[in-house]
Amino acid sequence: MGVTLCHVHGRAGVAHTCRHIRAALDAHSTLPTWRSYTLPHPPDHVVVRMCDACVTENNLPVPGRMLADDEVVLDQLRTDPYCDACFVELTSEP
Repeated sequence: MGVTLCHVHGRAGVAHTCRHIRAALDAHSTLPTWRSYTLPHPPDHVVVRMCDACVTENNLPVPGRMLADDEVVLDQLRTDPYCDACFVELTSEP
């Protein structure tokens, strides 16, 4: 997990989201339907949240789940960083 500098929480972990989720969070509007995927990212893993449009665009499996090393690479997905603490507060989802 990376680190971001949040104007509310200061130094905080990063929530990886698709651009549609990020836009909805920024606008404080209704979030699109989304799924969580856990990707291997040595030495640990990264959780990525993708809306249904991005799930389809990236050919991700439904439902969201932990993905194997050979299924997808984090660098292949376009994700936008968001303060993890803000994400949890705004979505009530860890």
